[in-house]
Amino acid sequence: MEVSRRQAQRPQPIETRAGSGVPRSGGVAARGPWSDSAVTGDDLTWFILSAIVGHDESGARVAGERPIILTAAAGGATTALGFPPFDLPWLAPVGLAMLVLALREASAARAALLGAAHAAVFLGMTLWWLAEAISPFAWAAMVAAQSVWGALAGVAMVRVRRLHGWQLWAAGVFTAAESARAAVPWGGVPWGRLGYSAVDAPWSAWVAVIGVAATGTVVALLGCLIASVVEHATRRSLRGLVPAAAVVALVAVPAMAGGVLVTPNQATGPVARIAIVQGELPGSGREVVANHRALTEVLVGQTRQLAASDTGRPAPDLVVWPENALWRQPGCRCSWEPS
Repeated sequence: MEVSRRQAQRPQPIETRAGSGVPRSGGVAARGPWSDSAVTGDDLTWFILSAIVGHDESGARVAGERPIILTAAAGGATTALGFPPFDLPWLAPVGLAMLVLALREASAARAALLGAAHAAVFLGMTLWWLAEAISPFAWAAMVAAQSVWGALAGVAMVRVRRLHGWQLWAAGVFTAAESARAAVPWGGVPWGRLGYSAVDAPWSAWVAVIGVAATGTVVALLGCLIASVVEHATRRSLRGLVPAAAVVALVAVPAMAGGVLVTPNQATGPVARIAIVQGELPGSGREVVANHRALTEVLVGQTRQLAASDTGRPAPDLVVWPENALWRQPGCRCSWEPS
């Protein structure tokens, strides 16, 4: 009985299709570099795209699920490269395209796993500062909790692929998941929204016109369209490839030309003076919770200096504090308030 179990666990031998020299594994043809004929540039391109997507030319899934999960995780890492400290915004839609490719024909359970893998890697790289500012446990807990929204987004993105214009639906689903994780749980985490990757990108001007959420939807739509082009390329379907590439151009060109087409309005009315105050914590600056009262006192002292009349400059009309300025709700009596 033990021998039969071991034999069952052995990998199946690779069969060769008669007359073609093309190896077959599990009934799925593995074309390209293993062919008896000379490898052409077209075969090499097909092989690379198929390795990324995880499907063969006919649309069947290539044997082995691990590359699909790695594609989703690599997509999360690629998306994170579009944010600080890497600041490569061009890669944000590419990372989302990798997730869309991994989700192709996935079941609901597998889509949840792929979406969670993409979100976990992306948020783990984007929220790295939580481990230093608070604790590694807080970083791990936040990443794990927020990855649930990535799992739900993966399931929904697979469902909408049955609809016409699924690329737009999938982009909307991804934006909705971003909005949800910006509110739940624990007040949400708005960091890492796709719209924020546009700060130093050619399409940054659109943020002031349509907002962060809509800009993120455009970036997500561009990623879905890129995935659609890659899918048609792996199928060698010229009929579907040309329209998909044309739609990508229609979305990408106006988005990238936003810095030229959209110009900020010149202020003609009254001018307001705005001051931004950033306090420093004692020690290494990482223990925010333990030194929250000291931080508030530092910010109050800096604000009073700005408002003093003996500085030789007019007082600001608005002073902006960081998000960790107050540990308690405004209106509470703190140690720096006069008795």
